Amino acid sequence: MASQLNDARNRIKDLEEKLGKNSRNSSLSPLVNPSGANMHVVKKPTGRKPGGQPGHSFHPAHQFPPGQLQEVFHHIPETCKGCGRSLPKKATEGLPDPEWHQVVEIPPSLIEVIEHQSHPRWCPNWHEITWVEIPGSITLHWFGPRLAGGV
Repeated sequence: MASQLNDARNRIKDLEEKLGKNSRNSSLSPLVNPSGANMHVVKKPTGRKPGGQPGHSFHPAHQFPPGQLQEVFHHIPETCKGCGRSLPKKATEGLPDPEWHQVVEIPPSLIEVIEHQSHPRWCPNWHEITWVEIPGSITLHWFGPRLAGGV
């Protein structure tokens, strides 16, 4: 009897611990949160607008390496913004690295269409037209291996 009571107490303790778990205090999915429970954190208003604040310098999250760039445009000042005199075309030593801004774009054509043509030839000896057959490995499919998923 004492052992059953001990087992029951341990089971109750485990169940109470499970009851108190939710997605905010454990690794459980938000789907296990009790229905109707408001799990949103209510922030106190700070008076500031959302986003970067004035005076905060921009820090891009990721810079693509030179090998992934299709084009690089160099914007080089021609005249001094202070006195208006011409500036040298070549950079002098000791200057900081250029600032950069990258723009990601989708290429104009996302598909590549390849046409295979079989050209006729007239044989003056046989007096007939001869065609070369386009290989069956090509005519068997309408889609190339990358599009078909065979990479």
